[in-house]
Amino acid sequence: DNERHYIGNVVTDAQIMVAKAIRDGVIEGNNILQTGANTIGTGMIDWAMNPLSVLDPHFRCNGDSMHHVIKGSIMIRVDDTRGFTINDNTINTASILSGPPSSSEEYFSLFESKKSLPNSNQASWTCESYHLGASIEDGTEQQLANVRGISVAAVSSLGTKKGKAGASTISDNVLTGFESAYANVIVGIDIQGLSEGVIVSGNYVNLDENAGLERNDQFIACRVREFASDNNVIRSNNQFVQEERWEEFEERRLGTKRTLSENHPPVNEWEYGGCPYGRA
Repeated sequence: DNERHYIGNVVTDAQIMVAKAIRDGVIEGNNILQTGANTIGTGMIDWAMNPLSVLDPHFRCNGDSMHHVIKGSIMIRVDDTRGFTINDNTINTASILSGPPSSSEEYFSLFESKKSLPNSNQASWTCESYHLGASIEDGTEQQLANVRGISVAAVSSLGTKKGKAGASTISDNVLTGFESAYANVIVGIDIQGLSEGVIVSGNYVNLDENAGLERNDQFIACRVREFASDNNVIRSNNQFVQEERWEEFEERRLGTKRTLSENHPPVNEWEYGGCPYGRA
């Protein structure tokens, strides 16, 4: 309720009761009941069981309830695939309404305007930690408002040889009119992870009529974020109104482990450069 007391319903009450039974040993863990899937912690159980208890939330940001890294909005996405073709698509006027990053001043102002979060409570409603797949460069980065027209990650050609034979292709697509007020980046074509054997050709990308080749804005027509050691993405005959970016980070080369930023959790399940979506 408005005083941060628990108000249940038949579904949440049942979830809380089952979680309490697991915690108290009334329900014993086994493969049939799949009790390991329970993620309701003791603090949440105790709060729901006590009608006088006031919620003091602690949030893990940049992830959802199933522990997926928040990636923003992606119109066409292909991951971990060989020999694909993305061609002859038109994506026009993509308007993203996602709000500001959690715990930012803009974020809190939304609550204050609705008088649903007094100033005195702001300290409790901040990000206590960040999802493990978040950016190694900046563990606090949040990507909810980011936009990608075509995004591929960890993809390759059908053949074993580099070049056009058996290559995956992103061709003859038209991407225009992307907007998102709180985006860190707005990307037309994004190639991520350890990708190879991709041909990008004949595409037209104009993300914003008022944006050009300025590298300090958020608009990027085509970006290759390379983890491998060779040049393995071929680009030809494209018309990009905004700039292209080819990012080669020596520390991202295959087989090189990197240190975590001070904001990143101490465990890194993405040893070789973080989740492909981890860095905006």
